[in-house]
Amino acid sequence: MKHLLVMTTVLAFLCFSAYGQTSKEVPPIVKAAFAKKFPGATDAKWNNEDNKDWGAEFKLNGKDLSANFDNKGMWAKTKYQIDSKEIPEAVNNTIKKDFSGYKIEKSEMTESKDTKVYDFVLEKAKEKIEVVIAHDGKVVKKEAKSESKAIKVEPKAVKTEPKAGGK
Repeated sequence: MKHLLVMTTVLAFLCFSAYGQTSKEVPPIVKAAFAKKFPGATDAKWNNEDNKDWGAEFKLNGKDLSANFDNKGMWAKTKYQIDSKEIPEAVNNTIKKDFSGYKIEKSEMTESKDTKVYDFVLEKAKEKIEVVIAHDGKVVKKEAKSESKAIKVEPKAVKTEPKAGGK
């Protein structure tokens, strides 16, 4: 009887341990691709909400970045905040011309295999607008968020900017 109780307890423990394991552990191929793409990255925190893509938030060269990879380790995109000195002249000119009077509340750069775009939250009075602008100054997406209406501009094809270092 005592032996049966121990066996039942061990079996129950093993079942609960196996049940608690999910696909939330980052696959080695994803970790390897991350290490190759971002050598020197620190404090990586991973998430996997849809069981398809892996997101990592980490630090590199004093910046907070986020990157996405698929289950096979293929890099999808990288996103990070930028300051005003990092905004290309063509993008700044578009903001000044097309969004006169708006203040930049948040600015980020998003890079994928095919594109490099600049994401902004612009504010004027109580109105906030989310804008995505390509490196050449073309508005790719615009969404005004206000109580009365929302304006959406569909994304257009964006030419890629040559990337330094192939990253």
